[in-house]
Amino acid sequence: MMNLSNLVLLPVTTYGQPSGNYDGTSASFIGNAIPAAAYYRGQGQLQTIPVTTANILATITVQASLNDNAQQAAWFDVGNVSSNIGNTSNAITGVTTLNVPGNFVWLRARVDNFSAGTLSANVIY
Repeated sequence: MMNLSNLVLLPVTTYGQPSGNYDGTSASFIGNAIPAAAYYRGQGQLQTIPVTTANILATITVQASLNDNAQQAAWFDVGNVSSNIGNTSNAITGVTTLNVPGNFVWLRARVDNFSAGTLSANVIY
């Protein structure tokens, strides 16, 4: 039987309301670093990241690091979900699944151009 881990990459965050690392006013913020699949299992694994959105105008970028120390890590992009910024007719609603294969130590989410809606993201492996 396979055991799955489900870790919060971004808590439920609504534009204009402080939550996690979002202060309620900024257009950009970075979520907390969480251990990637390789952190515990020591080999490349597939991380599935469902990003749940409701009428968001933003770019959500999943970033990874190979450094053991998350505070000093060099981060690189491994996937993103993006709406057409500034055009409310292109706001995103629903669940977008990012499959991120790789042997990473840490994952985090970066949100840019956040100007409307509600979002959240988990990592499942």
